[in-house]
Amino acid sequence: MEADKLIPGNILFSDDFNLKTADGSKVNTVANFDETQHAHVGEGHIDGFTQISSNKTVMSFAYDHCVRMFNRETNEKLLYAGKYNEMGYADGSVTARFTYPAAIARDMKRPEMLILLEQRADNGTLRHISTTREQNGVHHVSTLLKPTKNLYTPSAFTQDKNIGDIYITSWQKIYKFVYATKALVYLIRSDFYEHRDGPFSVASFKRPRGILFIGNGKKLLVAGDFDYRLRILDLRTSNVSSVGSGLAGHRDGNLFECTFNLPYSLLVIGDALYVGEYE
Repeated sequence: MEADKLIPGNILFSDDFNLKTADGSKVNTVANFDETQHAHVGEGHIDGFTQISSNKTVMSFAYDHCVRMFNRETNEKLLYAGKYNEMGYADGSVTARFTYPAAIARDMKRPEMLILLEQRADNGTLRHISTTREQNGVHHVSTLLKPTKNLYTPSAFTQDKNIGDIYITSWQKIYKFVYATKALVYLIRSDFYEHRDGPFSVASFKRPRGILFIGNGKKLLVAGDFDYRLRILDLRTSNVSSVGSGLAGHRDGNLFECTFNLPYSLLVIGDALYVGEYE
């Protein structure tokens, strides 16, 4: 989810094969990539997106193994990076290849670059996509983090806007990519697939998803998919706590009684927190 740059006050979000915008009472489809247009189920599914201008949205398609751009002014759907339906690992422009590209966002340290997270099953990667350098209309790709077996089925990421460090959610772990040294380290390393709060050394997750900074950059908020909770990681005290009862549902209430149904994505606009749920 992102604040819609074209329609102030709206939220832009992906819904399976559609890019949509909502104003709180009405939802409109911006673009459709229906799977019936493709040979295999899953192709055309939008796995991540980011707006590079008010009219242009760059989207990652894991099962198409490519990155595309949609122009909301002209309704054009263009290949942006990689090659449609051809997986691999290669840098360059026309030679670039991806394997299950997922989350994508602008690099806060290098605004001319996009950061792409690939969901390679047992050796995830981080790639850079140039917004200015291209060849034959396809943008140049370089490696930020080489494929590593330590990064298992990554899902989402957020970036420290001050120093550039990238925090990544994975199957049951949270990683920190140190931007200055390009080192990947564990923040939460538990091998237990369960919900457990407490110090980083003992805390555990059940498939964490969306992640963002709150509290003036001192805390991380994580959408705990199968935890049915939101998880708060305090970077000052190295402690994890939870929001929600842990029961599946849509009950409002205080921070301990409210319920979530597979919380997936997060967005903060001003003082408001928006939680996207997957059903």
